[in-house]
Amino acid sequence: EKDTQKVMKIQNLFFDATKRMEFFELGSWKFVNNKMLGLLKTLSPEEQIEFDCDINNIHWPIYLMNYATGLQIYALAQD
Repeated sequence: EKDTQKVMKIQNLFFDATKRMEFFELGSWKFVNNKMLGLLKTLSPEEQIEFDCDINNIHWPIYLMNYATGLQIYALAQD
């Protein structure tokens, strides 16, 4: 009985999470950042180092782990 309730609770949480994220997961996203690229061109080399906006410098495994944690906390209201 208790195990069944736990499984149902987990299933419901998963279903709720899936429905909440459906819009973002199924959407096609293209971000245009011409203004940002223009701004970066105006920065001195020192400023470009201080304000690193190059996505190639992102450590993606850590970024995705932090992203998933944020989703759990803020989008799914889980601690």
